[in-house]
Amino acid sequence: IDELRADAASAVVLEPRTGAVLALASVPSFDPAAPSRVPQEQWRLRPVQDAIEPGSTVKPIVAAAALSAESVRPGERFDCLGRGVRLAGFWIRDHVEPGRYTLDEVVAYSANTGIIEVVERIPQDHLYRTFAAFGFGRRSEIDYPAEARGLMPEVRTWSKLSRAGFALGQELTATPLQVALAYAAIANGGWLPEPCLVVNATSDNESIPADHPYRARVLDEPLAARLTSMLEAVIDEGTGEEARIPGMRVAGKTGTAQLAVNGGFDDEHHVAWFAGFLPLPDPQVVIVVAVENPRSDFWASTAAAPVFARIAEAAAGHLDMPFDKDRADAVRLA
Repeated sequence: IDELRADAASAVVLEPRTGAVLALASVPSFDPAAPSRVPQEQWRLRPVQDAIEPGSTVKPIVAAAALSAESVRPGERFDCLGRGVRLAGFWIRDHVEPGRYTLDEVVAYSANTGIIEVVERIPQDHLYRTFAAFGFGRRSEIDYPAEARGLMPEVRTWSKLSRAGFALGQELTATPLQVALAYAAIANGGWLPEPCLVVNATSDNESIPADHPYRARVLDEPLAARLTSMLEAVIDEGTGEEARIPGMRVAGKTGTAQLAVNGGFDDEHHVAWFAGFLPLPDPQVVIVVAVENPRSDFWASTAAAPVFARIAEAAAGHLDMPFDKDRADAVRLA
């Protein structure tokens, strides 16, 4: 917050196979024993209670919808030469280097034009069902009060811009916890987990392990692996280079979204996201970072990705994750 002159920041760390929440961060915070010492707007746990636009972190979910609906031909390339696209009378900017990109590259380089062309082919009901399957628009049922549901408008209310809005993460909202659970489903091979805050309960001096149920399978394993490959390319050659961890294979996605202010959007208020998991091929943690209204640098690639990297390095050491010295040396040389 200090470095970026931001209003607030959130982070989540969880185990992708169990849904166990290892860490939650919410800044600025408050002392529950003396809440009156800070403004009332700080009396909340942002990763659970604040739903905001997830930006391009949802592009792999759009890719999942497109691939499961067979809306994209193998090897097909999408025209991203025009630095944007006009849709329903509105010009939507693109910041990717002009070119023709495959679906995997559209995700890796976060090409707005490409993902909009993709999403316009996906049947509306199928797109909605895919996002719903990943847990958007409903509470995760974590054992914490006042969890936000997030907004996901029903298809009957959509405009001509709504599919594009979904593709860019702008016509829906999600909590950092919801985004983390969606990425957990990619990381663990396709199962959406239920989040868990308690490892063990006690009754009559007996330790009772907590259940770690899955809600449902949302991806088959080959599709989860395909999405993981796209997200690894984000780190290795795309917009997530600042999230690299020496000695580890990392997968993740940047997301820079406009932040709703007074019921509308402008070019001054943003939220910078990074969502990812490590180490590949057997991820042990999913980490999601959201920085609200950073003023000195609002791009996710440079505002949120380095925060993800710092948390990931600490988690790797704490959990004794496997380390590849040759890969670490290669990253340092790069």
